[in-house]
This record gives sequence, C-alpha cells and structure tokens, in this order.
Amino acid sequence: MNLFINREGPVPIHDQLCAQLAQMIAAGTLAPGQRLPSIRALAQRTQLHHNTILGAYQALASRGLLVIKEGSGARVADLAALQAGPALDTLARAFVAQARTAGFGEAEILAACRRALEPAPVERLVVVNQHEDLQEMYLHELGRHVKFPMIGATLEEVGAMASADRQRSLFMTSTNNAPALAPLLGDARPPQLFKLSPGDEMLAQAKALPADEAVAVVSGSSRFLFLNREMLAGARDEGTLLEASTDDPGRVASVLRTAKLVVCDSATYDKLTHPRKYMATLLAPAFFDDLALVLPPGAVTSV
Repeated sequence: MNLFINREGPVPIHDQLCAQLAQMIAAGTLAPGQRLPSIRALAQRTQLHHNTILGAYQALASRGLLVIKEGSGARVADLAALQAGPALDTLARAFVAQARTAGFGEAEILAACRRALEPAPVERLVVVNQHEDLQEMYLHELGRHVKFPMIGATLEEVGAMASADRQRSLFMTSTNNAPALAPLLGDARPPQLFKLSPGDEMLAQAKALPADEAVAVVSGSSRFLFLNREMLAGARDEGTLLEASTDDPGRVASVLRTAKLVVCDSATYDKLTHPRKYMATLLAPAFFDDLALVLPPGAVTSV
C-alpha cells in the first residue's frame, strides 16, 4: 500500500490519507475484507501521529468504506453485504406458504419462480451520483467506449423512479454512493459498482518531476479539481500545484504556459493542447470488461 504524504502541501494530511485510501478501495487495490495496517504500524511507516491515522480510518468508516472492530482492526467493507436481507430459505418458505394459502399447487409455484428468475432486459444505464458535474464526467467516459442509452441521476431521483423503470435499468455508482443506493433499488437488479482508476500513474508522473516544476489540474468540474488536488497534494508542494476551471479561459491559458504536466478530465483532454497532458480517467479499463458481460454484444468497444 503506497501512500504519498506531503507535509508541506496545501491539503491537510488527514484529507490526503482519506482521498488516497478511498481511491484504493474504489479501484479494488484494497479488496473487500482486506485488513488495513494497524494504526500503530501505519503511523510508524508514514511517520504520522497515530491520531491522524485513527481519524482517517474513522472518517472512511463513517462513509461505509471501512469496518472497524475492536480486536480485529480496520477492514475494507464488503459492499455486497449491504444488499443482504433475510436468509433465502426464510424468504422461500414464506413465499411458498403464501402461495399455497392462495390455492396454488407445486407446479404453478415452480413455474412462477422460473418466470421471476428470467432477468428483465437492460434498456438503459443509470449513473448515480449526487454531483451533476461528476455524473457528466462518468457519462462522457462511458460514451467513449459504450454505445447504449445512458442517463445520470441523483439518489433522490432514483428513489422517485417507478418500479418498472428501475427494473429495466442497470444502475452504476461508486463505493461512496453504494450504501445509500442499494436499499432504494428494492427488487431491482443490484447496482454495478464502478472500478475506478487507482491514480498510481498520475501520482508517479507528478512525483517524477523536479521539485520546482508545476503541475496543473484543469477541468470544468469543481469536484474533479477538488478530488485531484487532494490526490496530487501528496506528490507536489503547494507552490507547484496549480488548478484552473475551464469556466475561466484566462486562468487556463496562464497555467498551461506554466505547468509541465496538465491533469484533466476526459472532456477537457479532448479540447486542450499541451505537450504533456494527462487524462485522469475515473473508470478503470477493467470496468468496461465487466460491463461488456451484461450489455448486448457490440455495445462496448475495447478500451
């Protein structure tokens, strides 16, 4: 587990830890159930105070990404368990009892079960995120490799959807939103969790630059700027980490002249001209492989 900690950077160390650990969990670098280093061990390894490590672990636990138990330490949460309900045998017995009470025979009950097990065809993809700018970023990245109807939605909009609309949709979201999304889907198909890019290559490129060279983050999304600033803060000092919103062309032109490396989202990448621009994708290539298994043939092109 490689962490980049910058004690002199503009982002608090606590936030650097949270951002990098959350990214590792979302990317699968830290697997469900995996035990994280103890607070003492990680404090010694990073030369940070144990309260800083404890605070980061607790913050991630409050977001549902870690499970902390006395005696067993901190482990990556198993988000699949969020969908766990009553034991299957209990549900089956209750259904059979109700069906028999209603006068149905064994053959009729089995036939109804077989019909219910036939999955409804997926007719659209729904990207669930509370921030519209991040929704748009996910949709743009998906659109580069997926030819299929797609929309974005907030948790509130998912909750307001008709049951029929949920049944014909494949919901996709990040680990941050999964704990709140799963209960909203009811009997619809479970959400597909994004596999996010770990960010290792971006951090390595930023870390490899001379200490006095500038790195810029450029995007039209305030969330993208914020998240990548936190990630890069572990690799760059405050004076060499720049950012610019595409809503401010003058600022963008200024940082492009100064920066040796420009980190941008996929939509911005297509519009910028710079000798060293880096497209910081949200989605890992492996996610598109997973998506190809559940969509019609030809809907997903190679990454």
